[in-house]
Amino acid sequence: MLPNTRMLSRELLYTGLTRAKSKLVLLVEGDDASSLHNFTLPESSETARRNTNLFRSAVREDADQTPYAEHLIHRLADGRMVRSKSELAVAIELQRLGLWDRCQYERVLEGTVRAGRLRPDFTFIDAGGDALVWEHLGMLSKRSYRESWEWKLQWYADNGYEFGVNLFTTEDAPDGGLAQESITKVAEQIADEL
Repeated sequence: MLPNTRMLSRELLYTGLTRAKSKLVLLVEGDDASSLHNFTLPESSETARRNTNLFRSAVREDADQTPYAEHLIHRLADGRMVRSKSELAVAIELQRLGLWDRCQYERVLEGTVRAGRLRPDFTFIDAGGDALVWEHLGMLSKRSYRESWEWKLQWYADNGYEFGVNLFTTEDAPDGGLAQESITKVAEQIADEL
Protein backbone atom coordinates (compact mmCIF):
# COMPACT_ATOMS: atom_id res chain seq x y z
CA MET A 1 0.00 0.00 0.00
CA LEU A 2 1.50 3.34 -1.06
CA PRO A 3 0.13 6.20 1.04
CA ASN A 4 -0.03 9.71 -0.37
CA THR A 5 2.66 11.16 1.90
CA ARG A 6 5.90 13.14 1.70
CA MET A 7 7.60 10.38 3.68
CA LEU A 8 7.65 8.15 0.62
CA SER A 9 11.00 8.22 -1.20
CA ARG A 10 12.44 6.69 -4.33
CA GLU A 11 14.59 4.37 -2.22
CA LEU A 12 11.70 3.21 -0.04
CA LEU A 13 9.58 2.52 -3.11
CA TYR A 14 12.44 0.62 -4.77
CA THR A 15 12.95 -1.50 -1.66
CA GLY A 16 9.26 -2.38 -1.49
CA LEU A 17 8.99 -3.24 -5.18
CA THR A 18 12.11 -5.41 -5.33
CA ARG A 19 11.30 -7.59 -2.32
CA ALA A 20 8.42 -9.47 -3.97
CA LYS A 21 9.25 -13.14 -4.63
CA SER A 22 6.53 -14.20 -7.07
CA LYS A 23 3.71 -11.66 -7.10
CA LEU A 24 3.25 -7.95 -6.37
CA VAL A 25 -0.01 -6.14 -5.76
CA LEU A 26 0.44 -2.39 -5.60
CA LEU A 27 -2.29 -0.27 -4.02
CA VAL A 28 -1.99 3.49 -4.40
CA GLU A 29 -3.90 5.88 -2.18
CA GLY A 30 -6.07 8.36 -4.09
CA ASP A 31 -7.50 8.49 -7.59
CA ASP A 32 -4.34 9.43 -9.52
CA ALA A 33 -1.36 7.05 -9.74
CA SER A 34 0.57 9.38 -12.08
CA SER A 35 2.43 10.79 -9.08
CA LEU A 36 4.47 7.57 -9.12
CA HIS A 37 6.24 8.88 -12.23
CA ASN A 38 7.93 11.52 -10.06
CA PHE A 39 9.84 8.75 -8.27
CA THR A 40 11.67 7.93 -11.51
CA LEU A 41 13.36 11.33 -11.45
CA PRO A 42 16.84 11.63 -9.85
CA GLU A 43 15.77 14.61 -7.73
CA SER A 44 13.35 12.29 -5.91
CA SER A 45 16.28 10.42 -4.43
CA GLU A 46 16.89 11.00 -0.72
CA THR A 47 20.31 9.37 -0.99
CA ALA A 48 21.46 11.76 -3.70
CA ARG A 49 20.48 14.73 -1.52
CA ARG A 50 22.75 13.63 1.31
CA ASN A 51 26.34 14.82 1.62
CA THR A 52 27.82 11.36 1.20
CA ASN A 53 30.79 9.58 -0.29
CA LEU A 54 28.68 6.52 -1.01
CA PHE A 55 29.10 6.88 -4.76
CA ARG A 56 32.80 7.79 -4.76
CA SER A 57 35.81 5.54 -4.42
CA ALA A 58 37.58 7.95 -2.04
CA VAL A 59 36.73 10.62 0.47
CA ARG A 60 38.62 13.24 -1.52
CA GLU A 61 39.39 11.96 -4.99
CA ASP A 62 41.86 14.74 -5.86
CA ALA A 63 43.50 15.36 -2.50
CA ASP A 64 46.58 16.87 -4.15
CA GLN A 65 44.56 19.31 -6.24
CA THR A 66 44.11 22.82 -4.92
CA PRO A 67 40.76 22.99 -3.14
CA TYR A 68 38.39 25.73 -4.28
CA ALA A 69 40.51 26.43 -7.35
CA GLU A 70 37.51 28.24 -8.84
CA HIS A 71 38.31 31.07 -6.41
CA LEU A 72 41.65 31.72 -8.11
CA ILE A 73 40.45 34.78 -9.99
CA HIS A 74 43.39 37.22 -10.09
CA ARG A 75 45.78 36.58 -12.98
CA LEU A 76 49.44 37.60 -13.17
CA ALA A 77 51.17 38.50 -16.41
CA ASP A 78 52.57 34.94 -16.71
CA GLY A 79 49.07 33.42 -16.41
CA ARG A 80 49.40 32.07 -12.87
CA MET A 81 46.46 32.86 -10.65
CA VAL A 82 45.95 33.77 -6.99
CA ARG A 83 42.87 34.22 -4.77
CA SER A 84 43.02 37.81 -3.57
CA LYS A 85 44.21 41.24 -4.63
CA SER A 86 46.59 41.24 -1.66
CA GLU A 87 48.15 37.97 -2.85
CA LEU A 88 48.37 39.51 -6.31
CA ALA A 89 50.40 42.38 -4.82
CA VAL A 90 52.69 39.85 -3.12
CA ALA A 91 53.13 37.88 -6.34
CA ILE A 92 53.93 41.02 -8.34
CA GLU A 93 56.61 41.94 -5.77
CA LEU A 94 58.02 38.41 -6.01
CA GLN A 95 58.16 38.83 -9.79
CA ARG A 96 59.95 42.17 -9.41
CA LEU A 97 62.59 40.59 -7.19
CA GLY A 98 62.99 37.52 -9.42
CA LEU A 99 61.54 35.17 -6.78
CA TRP A 100 58.24 34.25 -8.43
CA ASP A 101 59.78 31.34 -10.37
CA ARG A 102 61.13 29.96 -7.08
CA CYS A 103 57.74 30.19 -5.41
CA GLN A 104 55.01 27.53 -5.24
CA TYR A 105 51.54 28.86 -4.63
CA GLU A 106 49.40 26.85 -2.17
CA ARG A 107 51.82 23.90 -2.21
CA VAL A 108 50.89 21.10 0.21
CA LEU A 109 52.98 21.19 3.39
CA GLU A 110 52.94 17.99 5.46
CA GLY A 111 53.43 18.12 9.21
CA THR A 112 56.55 16.33 10.42
CA VAL A 113 55.89 16.48 14.17
CA ARG A 114 52.22 17.42 14.37
CA ALA A 115 50.17 15.52 11.83
CA GLY A 116 48.16 17.23 9.15
CA ARG A 117 48.73 19.29 6.08
CA LEU A 118 48.43 22.95 5.24
CA ARG A 119 48.60 24.92 2.01
CA PRO A 120 50.60 28.06 2.77
CA ASP A 121 49.98 30.96 0.42
CA PHE A 122 53.57 30.97 -0.85
CA THR A 123 56.27 28.32 -0.32
CA PHE A 124 59.98 28.54 -1.20
CA ILE A 125 62.56 25.76 -0.95
CA ASP A 126 66.00 26.85 0.21
CA ALA A 127 69.35 25.38 -0.86
CA GLY A 128 69.15 22.79 1.93
CA GLY A 129 65.75 21.58 0.74
CA ASP A 130 63.83 23.16 3.61
CA ALA A 131 60.57 25.03 3.15
CA LEU A 132 60.13 28.72 3.88
CA VAL A 133 56.49 29.79 3.95
CA TRP A 134 54.79 33.13 3.55
CA GLU A 135 51.21 33.54 4.69
CA HIS A 136 49.25 36.67 3.87
CA LEU A 137 46.60 37.33 6.51
CA GLY A 138 43.76 39.11 4.81
CA MET A 139 40.90 39.03 7.27
CA LEU A 140 42.22 39.02 10.84
CA SER A 141 39.37 41.32 11.87
CA LYS A 142 37.00 38.40 11.23
CA ARG A 143 36.75 36.12 14.29
CA SER A 144 36.59 32.77 12.44
CA TYR A 145 39.55 33.74 10.25
CA ARG A 146 41.58 34.83 13.31
CA GLU A 147 40.79 31.58 15.16
CA SER A 148 41.78 29.58 12.09
CA TRP A 149 45.06 31.51 11.91
CA GLU A 150 45.75 30.87 15.62
CA TRP A 151 45.30 27.13 14.99
CA LYS A 152 47.61 27.28 11.95
CA LEU A 153 50.18 29.27 13.90
CA GLN A 154 50.28 26.57 16.58
CA TRP A 155 50.59 23.90 13.87
CA TYR A 156 53.51 25.78 12.33
CA ALA A 157 55.20 26.14 15.75
CA ASP A 158 54.72 22.44 16.53
CA ASN A 159 56.36 21.58 13.21
CA GLY A 160 59.41 23.80 13.76
CA TYR A 161 58.44 26.97 11.92
CA GLU A 162 59.65 30.24 13.45
CA PHE A 163 58.83 33.82 12.55
CA GLY A 164 61.60 35.46 10.53
CA VAL A 165 63.42 32.15 9.98
CA ASN A 166 61.16 29.95 7.90
CA LEU A 167 57.74 31.52 8.55
CA PHE A 168 56.87 34.99 7.26
CA THR A 169 53.60 36.89 7.32
CA THR A 170 52.06 40.05 6.00
CA GLU A 171 48.58 41.27 6.73
CA ASP A 172 45.89 43.64 5.58
CA ALA A 173 45.13 46.60 7.81
CA PRO A 174 41.85 46.46 9.78
CA ASP A 175 40.27 48.70 7.13
CA GLY A 176 41.36 46.29 4.38
CA GLY A 177 44.27 48.43 3.25
CA LEU A 178 47.65 47.02 2.29
CA ALA A 179 51.10 48.58 2.73
CA GLN A 180 53.46 47.75 -0.13
CA GLU A 181 56.54 48.44 2.00
CA SER A 182 55.63 45.55 4.34
CA ILE A 183 55.39 43.21 1.35
CA THR A 184 58.75 44.42 0.00
CA LYS A 185 60.39 43.98 3.41
CA VAL A 186 59.21 40.35 3.77
CA ALA A 187 60.11 39.53 0.16
CA GLU A 188 63.63 40.84 0.75
CA GLN A 189 63.95 38.82 3.98
CA ILE A 190 62.99 35.66 2.08
CA ALA A 191 65.45 36.51 -0.70
CA ASP A 192 68.21 36.76 1.93
CA GLU A 193 67.27 33.34 3.34
CA LEU A 194 67.29 31.71 -0.08
